[in-house]
Amino acid sequence: MKYGFCAAILSIFALGVVQIYSNWHENFKDIRLEMSHNAQIARLLVDDALIDGSKFLDITKDDLVSEGLISSKNNLAIDNSLRKSIAKFKVSSWFHTYGNMLFVNSSGDVMAQSDGPLTRKINVSDRFYFNSLKEDSGQSLIVGPEVTARSNGKKVFHLATPLVDEHRDFQGVLVIQVKAEKFKEDLSEVLVDGYENLGLYLSGGQLVMALSDHVQGPISEGIVQKINSDQKANDVFNIQPDNFLGYTTIIAYSEIPNLGLYIIGSSSSKFIWLRTLFWSMKFLLLIGLSCLLVGYFAYRLLDSINKAESENHSAIHDPLTHLPNRRYFDELFPKIQGDCRRTHSPLSILFIDIDKFKNFNDLYGHECGDKVLKVIAKTILSLRKRPLDFFCRWGGEEFLFILPDTNQEGAIHYAQEVLEAVRSQDIELNDGIVVHVSVSVGVATDIDGTHNISDDLIKQADSAMYLAKQSGRDRCATYQEGMSRKAS
Repeated sequence: MKYGFCAAILSIFALGVVQIYSNWHENFKDIRLEMSHNAQIARLLVDDALIDGSKFLDITKDDLVSEGLISSKNNLAIDNSLRKSIAKFKVSSWFHTYGNMLFVNSSGDVMAQSDGPLTRKINVSDRFYFNSLKEDSGQSLIVGPEVTARSNGKKVFHLATPLVDEHRDFQGVLVIQVKAEKFKEDLSEVLVDGYENLGLYLSGGQLVMALSDHVQGPISEGIVQKINSDQKANDVFNIQPDNFLGYTTIIAYSEIPNLGLYIIGSSSSKFIWLRTLFWSMKFLLLIGLSCLLVGYFAYRLLDSINKAESENHSAIHDPLTHLPNRRYFDELFPKIQGDCRRTHSPLSILFIDIDKFKNFNDLYGHECGDKVLKVIAKTILSLRKRPLDFFCRWGGEEFLFILPDTNQEGAIHYAQEVLEAVRSQDIELNDGIVVHVSVSVGVATDIDGTHNISDDLIKQADSAMYLAKQSGRDRCATYQEGMSRKAS
């Protein structure tokens, strides 16, 4: 039963380990789905917003072309044209929420802006969008990374289109400053937890806009190559660590192909491990409490069983010699006799009595007598050769040795062994005196199980034992039918 409880506790812990692994696996799966969902939703929102901005740029550029202001240096005329275009742009409130439009000439100087008159000279010739369009004015639209605007000191990213004359010569750019903080705030409201790891990137991996401070710097070249080689609009993949103890990096991306942009999110499995660990601590606490509860009840149950077994053992064993007592004999002997009767096997009994034990007690005292009883009991018990042989204390200085499937000849042989073993045993008393004792043994045999009453066989063995004493002690005697007796 102890092993059963140990196995149950081990099973609980094994189940706990499996459950923890399952929880980790589910967390990993949930994170991947969450990141993929956020990337795709963010792509749709950014794509829609930037398409609105590109439409506004197209409308404004058409107005500038029709008014012949592409190459103009008339700031007032350009400013008026911008305002008229804004007035015509009624598709949505996108621009009014996020945008500030700038007209930039071929030298990078800002000629006009929609937020109001320029109060100082501003040059943007070092901006990414300006240099990209100046080098390749054939691009219809480009998005620039987030920077601090020189016009108002706010965080912005740019949506720009080139201005070219009829000869396709570069004359400047028309650009919308998108208020990054407001744009990110509105975007994050429709995303689920985990959006903090998202960023808007150029196809080369350069960061345009991060949704939180958790995202910093460009995406590594390896990740860019992996995304470009996937040839998928949306995907989630893992990057394994360089060493065994490292954390896996999870990458989710969604492409905005018409703008050459990517929404990319990255997360570390460290976060998953921490989430799993926090859950596991609570789960293991529950498991631990369960094991303690099971252990407590197991302890109480085993304690009750041990007490019951101890009480039962005490009830059927002699407290001095620790041999089975007469009560145990009364329970077991009918079963032994019944087995011999069913198989028609012989059954023998040795009735053993210590010679002159009363005189020994009177001479040395009962404490020494008890020691003799224990030594004699241990000596005779050591002669038992088979598990079914049964040796018990009958009472006082008397013992019974039950020998199933043993004929009279075999029983006599056993009796001789008992006599010799006891006779040769040195018994040292408390005062250092060494004494020797002897026993008388009576042998009775039921040759085929015909005795129906167990007491008959015991009485026969007892009678044979008295014959051995009358014949001089330290010998055995066999019971013969007709009350004839023979000693040897």
